[in-house]
Amino acid sequence: MRTTKLVMLIGLVTLVIGGNSLSAQELTVSNTKQPAASLAPEGAARLPFTNFVLTAGVESDVVIRGIVIRNTGSISNGAFTDILLIDQDGMVPTEAITIPAGESRIYSIAANMQSNLDAYAGEVGGLAITTVDASAPTHGSLPILGAQHTVNATLTIGSVMFKQGVFDPENSQEKRIGTTGYNFSSVTIVPAGESLWLKSIRWKQTGSAIPSDISNVVTVVQGIQYPTTQSWGYYTTIFPNEGLLTERGQHRDITIRGDIVSGSGRTIDFDIYSRTDIHLVGDTFGYGVIPPFGSDTDNDDDGMFRSTNYPYYDAHQVTILPPVGTISVIADPEIPAQNIAVGLVDQILGGFIVEVENEPITVSKIAMGINIFTQSGSSPAMEDVTSVKIVDENGVVLAGAVDSFNSEKYPTLIFTDHVTFPIGITKIRLLGKLSNNFGMNDMIKLSTIPSTYWSGVRGDVTGSVIVPTPNTIEKSSWMTAIKPVLDIYVSSNSLRDKAVAGASQFTFASYVFDATRSGEDIRITHIPSKLSFEGIESTDLSGCRLWDGTTSVTGNTVLHPSVATGENETFTFDGGGLIIPKGTSRTLELRCNTSSSAISGSVIWSIDESIIESNGIGAFGAVSYHVPDITITTTDEMAIILVQSGAYHVLNAMYPLYRMVQAGDTDVTLARFHFGASDVEDIRIHRIHLELGNPDLNSPSDLVNEEVTLWNGPVQIGVAKFVGADSDFAISQLVVPFTIKRDESVTITVKGDLNDQPAWYSQGPGSFLVINYDGERDNWQDGNYGIGLDSGATIEDNNLHDVHSAGVRIFRTVLYITANNTGGTLAPGADLYQFTVTNPSDRDASFQKFTFSAGVAGTIITGWTLYGDGVAFNSPTEPSGGRLELFGKEDSQARIVSANSAKSYVLKVNTVTDIPSDGAYVILSLLTDKSFPWRVDKMGTVEEIEEGFEDSNNIIWSPHSKDLSSPLEDSDWTNSYGMPGFPGPGINFGKDFWSRDGIRHYESDVAPRETGGDGRVTVADWIQVGRLVVGLDQIFTPEEFRKADCAPLRSKNGTLVKGDGTLTISDWVQTGLNAAGLDPRTLMGGSAGVFE
Repeated sequence: MRTTKLVMLIGLVTLVIGGNSLSAQELTVSNTKQPAASLAPEGAARLPFTNFVLTAGVESDVVIRGIVIRNTGSISNGAFTDILLIDQDGMVPTEAITIPAGESRIYSIAANMQSNLDAYAGEVGGLAITTVDASAPTHGSLPILGAQHTVNATLTIGSVMFKQGVFDPENSQEKRIGTTGYNFSSVTIVPAGESLWLKSIRWKQTGSAIPSDISNVVTVVQGIQYPTTQSWGYYTTIFPNEGLLTERGQHRDITIRGDIVSGSGRTIDFDIYSRTDIHLVGDTFGYGVIPPFGSDTDNDDDGMFRSTNYPYYDAHQVTILPPVGTISVIADPEIPAQNIAVGLVDQILGGFIVEVENEPITVSKIAMGINIFTQSGSSPAMEDVTSVKIVDENGVVLAGAVDSFNSEKYPTLIFTDHVTFPIGITKIRLLGKLSNNFGMNDMIKLSTIPSTYWSGVRGDVTGSVIVPTPNTIEKSSWMTAIKPVLDIYVSSNSLRDKAVAGASQFTFASYVFDATRSGEDIRITHIPSKLSFEGIESTDLSGCRLWDGTTSVTGNTVLHPSVATGENETFTFDGGGLIIPKGTSRTLELRCNTSSSAISGSVIWSIDESIIESNGIGAFGAVSYHVPDITITTTDEMAIILVQSGAYHVLNAMYPLYRMVQAGDTDVTLARFHFGASDVEDIRIHRIHLELGNPDLNSPSDLVNEEVTLWNGPVQIGVAKFVGADSDFAISQLVVPFTIKRDESVTITVKGDLNDQPAWYSQGPGSFLVINYDGERDNWQDGNYGIGLDSGATIEDNNLHDVHSAGVRIFRTVLYITANNTGGTLAPGADLYQFTVTNPSDRDASFQKFTFSAGVAGTIITGWTLYGDGVAFNSPTEPSGGRLELFGKEDSQARIVSANSAKSYVLKVNTVTDIPSDGAYVILSLLTDKSFPWRVDKMGTVEEIEEGFEDSNNIIWSPHSKDLSSPLEDSDWTNSYGMPGFPGPGINFGKDFWSRDGIRHYESDVAPRETGGDGRVTVADWIQVGRLVVGLDQIFTPEEFRKADCAPLRSKNGTLVKGDGTLTISDWVQTGLNAAGLDPRTLMGGSAGVFE
């Protein structure tokens, strides 16, 4: 322990405070308010002379190693007994002083005066600070001089008498861990001359115990507890306010008290280390009072006051002993109420948790009480509970076995074996036997009172007598006496109601053998099953067995029925019987083979309840051999219909949709067909027949090698060739047949490699290649067929007509078109609608016409021109009837999209003239074609295309099939139906919005209505759209309608559609999704509804 030392050197006093050298920045020593000059009487303690402030620099803490003090004036060193350093809390530091970085501390230099000052009376002087030794450079105005006190030998101040306190242990003790509220040390003060204020007291723990061994340490004065603070072994109490006043002549007991929580083998010794550790101040004169030294000279923990310090009061010592053990017993909640068997040993009767702490504990006697609740008709007694033993969780017997006995007093079950419980938790189980006097559903419960009925309990280490806890009744769960019980549930196989002729091991029924309610395992040796049938003979069934999953449990006695309808066939179980463990059930399936000639009729397998009365079922308790209580329940009894075979059908998979494809492409998906089986049996498909649709528009020569391939997922399963005299048809004898599970489907993909279309190609450009499933080919010898896996029958499809696919249109060049507009500012020359055309082929392609939908509001626009890579595609024009048709100028390079390149198109206008309106804007969308050109088989002239229906002449283009360029009068032109890039065949790109103010007007942004929205979508918009939907507010402008009509946001294929032209609850819901951020904001678009 670091201590304060007093060193006398030629009039200098050096206070040396322990501390190591540390690097720091600086320490500032400064003056502060000083004590007033006064008398220095005999015996005065802690007389303050000089106050000063220590401040550490902001960068690091500073450690104070020493302070040099010089006495000033005429006062002599002999007048002092001690020079003290006092901190701002009035305490003498006991450890190194550290000033935290950037903080200040106030200290005082004080002195204890001699008890006889006759030789120094009249001297006047003080104590000046001359040097501060610290771990950092020191700055400040030194020396610092405080009060100049006058030595006085005539003033008599108060004094104090100390003696051992009345609560002192009086001798050294041994106390166990767990001792609480123990008085470690106690002293009594008796003031004399004047009343005294007790300011503080400091105890020092000098034993070997560590702080964590002791808890709740307090100083107790006159029964009132005051907290302590612990540091470096010192426990300090600073009393509140001015302190505690003790009147002259009165006794005041001061005690240190606490709890012992650990530290076995260590010692606790609360001494008063120095007289200065007790701060007393006279009430009359205000001087500190020094306790007198005692007469004891040794240091042997004898509770005496010593003639020197260190320690001043030598307290009695406490040696810490191990704690006394504890044991608690509670009912185990993990042992639930359950069924137990009658007549069987080792049935669970109850369970308890025994928790032991501190030391192993031995129990000499354990007693239990038994409660029995009986049903009508039974009368078990206490002695009917026998062979009871106590086991641990590992099954090791701890006590017993013993029998219960009749007694009018509790308990009735007593174990006298000595049982030692280790430290920790032991889970005990009580196992026993219920006699046959227990009836069905009688109940039994065990209980105990640990504090009373667990006796002879001692700690194995301490030998102490221990009282178990709690002192209340601990009750285990009710156990219900159950005799053997077997419930049988019978149901037909609900998943399949049809069986095919020739089926192998078809499941006709399921039998559930349930021992959930049984008190013991059930063994079944045989069981009769009733066979009912119609339209067949019993001999049409063979190989009948009962199966547990994949294991036959009656394999040694396979049945081949030969009974009349309604009679029983008996199944005998293998291996001496089928075991059903208690609390479980087993489901068995009855399976038989069916004759190939049994193509109609019905079968029912069941279990008749009459076999219970006739004891026809061989069931008994696996241990007790008692006949169980049996119930049979028949549910969902359903006849199994016998049919000749299963069936299958073929449908178009609806994908891929019609589309353009590039001549010369390979592995092109041409069609997909769903093959679906009925619910009778699995079918393996061996042959598929295909045909070309629209023979005038395609031919086998469109395909490389005049063939297609068939695929089941990633596996090629066959090839079909369109060759021979009937080349519009092709047969694929599958190399890899595929199986359709009953009531399921398989999708087969048809792929092909496409021939090029050179200029001399005899079929010409624009072939419409369609591959159909030939559903009319019903002759299985050369048509479609499969094999039933149960029946073995050859099965033709049940299609009455062909199954058509969408087909593909083959061009020598195929273009891709993309558009991604976000709207913007409507202004002359500004970029409006933009799209890109990509040509990945080796030939140029040309456009002759583009068409837009153009909705204009609040403005007059002229001079609409489309530019391709900066070159005008058309002469300036204007829309008509909401359609903007742009025809290419004959000499414009914007018409041509060169081979292996892309061209960007942008729509612009020359003039924009505003008119009075709520808003000026335009809504645009590039239109595709809804169908192939009217009156054109493959390709046509521009004039022929243009003469078609309005929705089939929106875009006119040429793949340059024969020449490097295609004149308008050549039959080498087509439209955009099926062009890649559009959302789908005949589906336009979404509409986009351009406004005069350049503000991005969003779907759902309708609030505030005065400004036409605010560029955000919030809960205010959600509320406003709701008012518009229900008709509380009326829409006045097309712009507001387009914003409010926001649902659906997208079409089923993901294309932005931005409304459907009506206001419904869906628009209110969509606005809520937009406001919550669950869907992203989108620019205003879509229809203006009634405003268009």
